[in-house]
Amino acid sequence: MSPTRSPGIYSSKYAELPDTFIVDQLSDVTLIQRYRIVGEELMRQNENISAITVGAGSAASAMGIALATKDKRIPVYVVEPAEAPVLSGKPWQPHGIPGLAPPIPTKLFQREWVADILLVDSETALRTAQQTLQATGEPVGTSSGAAIAAARQLHRRGIRGDIVSVCQSHLAISL
Repeated sequence: MSPTRSPGIYSSKYAELPDTFIVDQLSDVTLIQRYRIVGEELMRQNENISAITVGAGSAASAMGIALATKDKRIPVYVVEPAEAPVLSGKPWQPHGIPGLAPPIPTKLFQREWVADILLVDSETALRTAQQTLQATGEPVGTSSGAAIAAARQLHRRGIRGDIVSVCQSHLAISL
């Protein structure tokens, strides 16, 4: 089953304004194909990927990467805030990881496309982002910290090899 394009959350009155285009990133399935390129690039850069972690805001990036890696059977793990596990079926709650788990549900997420949903609390995400800055000099945000913390979870679970964390800010790190 694939997601379908829907009118989204915006009233049609806005879309009908002259010289106006509404980008509804929570339901625009064309974004999934745009992010498929990221998955293809990750596989070109590293042929030994064991798993990929990616934060889920709109879920477009995770779904695109999952599509790209499906034939190679590289598992993609979606990361969401422990305080607001909306993709896991829980209600939205305030959290400290901007970009993840928006209060408006995404229509793009397809559970069967990913290996699992990993939860990371806001404090761990912030601490991991700070550690990443200290270790690499790269100023990643808390959503990237969450993706990296999730990769560490996978490592503790016994997944070996290169676990790639997609850092939406601008950096991808292999553990």
